[in-house]
Amino acid sequence: MKSKAIKAKSRGRTKSNPAGTDESDSFLRNNSILVSHSSKSAISVSEAIVKRAHDGVCVCHNIPDYPYVRFTVWNDLMTEITGYTMEEINRLGWYQTLYKDPKVQEKAIQRMVRMREGDDIISEEWTITRADGQQRVLSISTSVLGKTGDQTHVLAFMRDITEQKKLEADLIQARKEWEEIFEAIGHPTMILSPERRILAANRALFKKVKIPKNNLLGMYCYKVFHRNHPPENCPFEKLLKSYKPETVVMEFKTFNGVYLVSCAPVFDDAYNLQKVIHTTADITERMQIENALRASELKYRTLFESAPVGISILDLKGRVLETNNFFLWSPAKSIGKNFIDLEMIYPEDREKALMAFKEFLVKKVSPTLEIRIFDAENKIRWLEARAAFLEKDGKPYAVQIISQDITERKQAEEQLLQAQKMEAIGRLAGGVAHDFNNQLLVIQTATELLDYSLDPNDPRRAQLNLILKATEQSTALTRQLLAFSHKLEVKPQIVDLNQLLENLKKMLSRLIGEDIELEMKLGTDPGWVKIDPGQFEQTIINLAVNSRDAMKNGGKLIIETANVNFPDGFRHNEFLLPPGDYTMVSVSDTGKGMNQKVLKHIFEPFFTTKKIGEGTGLGLSIVYEVVKRYGGAIKVDSKPGKGTTFWIYLPQTREAKKTIKSKPVSKPILKGSETILLVEDNELVRESLSSLLKEQGYEVLEAKNSKQAIQIFKNRKNNINLLITDVVMPGMSGKELAKTLAQAQPSLKIILISGYHTRRIEEKTPLKNSVSIQKPFSSKFLLEQIRKLLDQKTES
Repeated sequence: MKSKAIKAKSRGRTKSNPAGTDESDSFLRNNSILVSHSSKSAISVSEAIVKRAHDGVCVCHNIPDYPYVRFTVWNDLMTEITGYTMEEINRLGWYQTLYKDPKVQEKAIQRMVRMREGDDIISEEWTITRADGQQRVLSISTSVLGKTGDQTHVLAFMRDITEQKKLEADLIQARKEWEEIFEAIGHPTMILSPERRILAANRALFKKVKIPKNNLLGMYCYKVFHRNHPPENCPFEKLLKSYKPETVVMEFKTFNGVYLVSCAPVFDDAYNLQKVIHTTADITERMQIENALRASELKYRTLFESAPVGISILDLKGRVLETNNFFLWSPAKSIGKNFIDLEMIYPEDREKALMAFKEFLVKKVSPTLEIRIFDAENKIRWLEARAAFLEKDGKPYAVQIISQDITERKQAEEQLLQAQKMEAIGRLAGGVAHDFNNQLLVIQTATELLDYSLDPNDPRRAQLNLILKATEQSTALTRQLLAFSHKLEVKPQIVDLNQLLENLKKMLSRLIGEDIELEMKLGTDPGWVKIDPGQFEQTIINLAVNSRDAMKNGGKLIIETANVNFPDGFRHNEFLLPPGDYTMVSVSDTGKGMNQKVLKHIFEPFFTTKKIGEGTGLGLSIVYEVVKRYGGAIKVDSKPGKGTTFWIYLPQTREAKKTIKSKPVSKPILKGSETILLVEDNELVRESLSSLLKEQGYEVLEAKNSKQAIQIFKNRKNNINLLITDVVMPGMSGKELAKTLAQAQPSLKIILISGYHTRRIEEKTPLKNSVSIQKPFSSKFLLEQIRKLLDQKTES
């Protein structure tokens, strides 16, 4: 048999082979494959070519019986691609082994038929099943080498493109997904070239600009948004300089809104700018909302900071998140700290505040809490606090505390309580003094009557004098009680306090004793004040006595006066003085001092730290009442071991000082024979006065009440010269009795006697031909008043 070579002819490629210049095509064009076995050197050359190929290479021809095709050339890559050797594939069959689907088998057989009919080169993709069962995609390029009888010899190149197909599918899917995302972006988005031309745009952009796609693509971006040229703060222009993403807020007049414009660069591997992704987000509404929120925040912040109450926000553990400076505390000192640890809370109220906070968290009902704090000036203030939850999604996340300053209310409540207490004690003191005065009057009158009856040299008169002195001291005590209860007659005068204190100096020195040094620092012309001199002397004496008792081992008492001016007024505790000039009197000692607990109670009636029998507890309360009565103020400072100082401020007066006339010398006791109607409900007082008057020659008609007095008066009409009556009696008062009898007998002279001060009696409908005198009084004083009244002419 003659040896002959069949040369591969390339007639063309099918559309299914996308790689038109791969190695298999080149091989088919430039190499001859010898199918004759007569020349070993030719076969050797062809085997070398097959072995060098990068694809699977095989040669086959058709056979009439199963398996219908036989392979004569089969390189190693073919075995690697299919998992079969040439011998195995010839035995098992190409179609039947690699194509499991009968329909695919039929298609592959038809392919061989087409090859035999003259299809020279066919390049297609086929899915085979490898020996290990894997599905692989092959790119198969075939060419007819020639024919020998009925056999058609075919050369085939096979490449496993399974991974390539997967990659292509992934790329297609990624492209699809990217396009979907690009189109789905709600904001107008476009891809620009470095020359500012539009390469692509999404639906949102087309919808916004309303320019046909063919017209939009290729346009300069700024002509779409800004007409003629890029704006000054264009992010694209910034990106060209920075090579970094740029974002700006711009107002687009074209679209009548405010937009957030972002430009992001896309680079190649060499860091050359390829494209720019341009996104435009309409933030007009957001900006409006933000502006509204800022305005709202400003309003809230202004309200928060300027609110007339304290506002604090705490987390659920009690840490301060936010607070205003209502109490002039810097918020920075509080934020981040637990409220219970804040220095501003009064130590004794910390536990109460903590318990209230815990109770609120559990019960979710805010109690009204009253606590004390220190303000920025370290002064104690009272707060009324209420709590409320701040919620988010229906769940509490913080607690808002609203605190109101109730210091003035608490002071007013304390003042009211103190006033009520003082009023009650005053009524008690006045009643006690009134009844006591009756007893003193009896003692004094009886003692004086007994004194009058004794010989001037009788030694028993010394004992009577002791009784009279005790009576005078007791009278002074009742005067203090009446002064405290505002039932003592006062006679305000324009007084020079320096002169008053100078006159009192000798008495004070004797009062405090030799082991205490008295120093007076009287200011120059301290101004005139209008007070009752006797009451103010008693005030100074009370303060001096307190100082003396605080200096058991001696010390120093300093009394000072000075002019002071309060341009803005003066406020201390419940005292509130208007702006003006005041005279200050201070009394200081070097005694043992007092603690804060004692200081809180020193002006309360009957409060004393002295032992039983050493003090009544009325001294400082009387000082307080006297200062208050004359429109002044008093404050005190004391510390244990550091002594005590009282400051008294009295308003100065512009009234001219009147010259006080000296009292006339008392006349001798005068007797009389007139008829006196004596009305007194207290039997002892009535008997003592009756005895006194009878002793002096008067005819005395006694009555124990007004009803009895009226009956006696009717029986002795026109024969009664003088009515002496107590004012306070059961049933008709002495004042009403006097008016009734005076109407019946206008010439009737009247003396009204009372345990209270006479001014109150005289202020209520004054009577003609009458005088008022206060118990207790001396027998001499009463007899002088009787004689004076009876001897004067009757007022008509």
